[in-house]
Amino acid sequence: MLEVHPVSKRDIQKEKEAVEQASGDNLGYAHRHSRRASVLDLFQLGVSLVAFARKTSDSYAYPTIMARSKAEAELAKLKVRMSKLAMKIASESFGIELDYSPASMRKVERVLGRIHKRYVKSGDDEGLVGVAFEFAAYIVQVVEKNFGKGVWRRDHRVMGRGSLPFHWNQTVIFPFGWCLKRIFDGPGDDVWVKFNLFVVEEAQKRARRANQALQTTPVTRSEI
Repeated sequence: MLEVHPVSKRDIQKEKEAVEQASGDNLGYAHRHSRRASVLDLFQLGVSLVAFARKTSDSYAYPTIMARSKAEAELAKLKVRMSKLAMKIASESFGIELDYSPASMRKVERVLGRIHKRYVKSGDDEGLVGVAFEFAAYIVQVVEKNFGKGVWRRDHRVMGRGSLPFHWNQTVIFPFGWCLKRIFDGPGDDVWVKFNLFVVEEAQKRARRANQALQTTPVTRSEI
């Protein structure tokens, strides 16, 4: 189970304010749905990560370029391990095999849907933030294996600290938030739908733009 620790009321209020100011995909949901868990506790999974930023009592400190690059390297290593844990959960707990294909996102939706039902039935949220993180890592792996590399970061200037944004294809998606919302809020936050909208369709648009650019590029004499 994920080890959780109490967080200060000041930190909780700051994250709530960030959520209210941002769009529906800002995912400081750990504080909304867990009395005990903080998004920052995700990094207490037995992995020693670098210090991302100095935590103050009055404001968010955004990491320096050097700290951010080290953090990105640590997250890159962590996502491999965490995605394998997601695959293990799917296989051993639900009999569902994941294979990093885009189609496997339908199966991820099924797994998270079942976890949501268990949560609704038991009311027990222990460890679920960690589970969301593991499946977020799996989603990042699916994107990178099928649609191109990106950069996974811990913080986002708008969405806030610990929102785990994934920068890809000149845009930003929040797979950690997708998974948190699906687990705690239910089928209205279908991750398969979001994956298709924000990843598959965006990749298709990019391919069309690239193809159009090739077709409209003038031919020079040297190329004839």
